Amino acid sequence: MITGFVAGDTIDITDLSPGSVTSTMFDTGTGELTLDYNTSDVAGGTLNLTLSGNYTAADFASNADAILQSSTVAARRRRRF
Repeated sequence: MITGFVAGDTIDITDLSPGSVTSTMFDTGTGELTLDYNTSDVAGGTLNLTLSGNYTAADFASNADAILQSSTVAARRRRRF
């Protein structure tokens, strides 16, 4: 479980190359952030991250980190309490 994730924080997913994340979904009931991705090894893969706190789907954005050659998930807004 990931705790203390706030606006400006980033999770760097080094096993996923830039641009491989195809969609980002957040389930407010479970606190689970789901990333769908495609790589040269896996087509249609899914990565699930569980976060502690009150978020909405609009709180997250997936991006490419060209320097580290990885995908990232960033918090866009402050948590809601």
